[in-house]
Amino acid sequence: MIAAGGGDGTVTLWQLGTGKKLGHLVGNISSIKALAINQSGHWLAAACTDGTIKFWQLPLTLPANLVLHPQQQLLAHQGQVTSLCFTDSEQLLSAGNDGGIKLWQPEQGEAIAVLVEPSLFAAPKDIVLSLTLSQDEQFLLSGHADGTVSI
Repeated sequence: MIAAGGGDGTVTLWQLGTGKKLGHLVGNISSIKALAINQSGHWLAAACTDGTIKFWQLPLTLPANLVLHPQQQLLAHQGQVTSLCFTDSEQLLSAGNDGGIKLWQPEQGEAIAVLVEPSLFAAPKDIVLSLTLSQDEQFLLSGHADGTVSI
């Protein structure tokens, strides 16, 4: 499955290989900056420009014309949520325009860890645009608006 989202606030699910549209996700979604699907394929998260992360629990088999509403919505960052990255243990890392990096459990309503403290007045060097984990999950890399990468 492939998920696609964008500025219009829609998330569409497509079948990999055939290109067949499987359905879409709904639920008052603002413009989307990033999507992430966990390794098991059960959770999809959307990073929204309104500072929220929305989570959908995906069924094991996706019927045609599927329409799903979010299971959880978190007020994650001050300003846009810019990047998401699931860990192998099904936790979610998020980053935002506030420079913050947080760790979430999809079923819980608050961050279980704050790795980098957010700021209302984040400088360009602090604004996080992308996140990724090393293959062994020992290192978190963050790409910043000023072109730097932090490890």
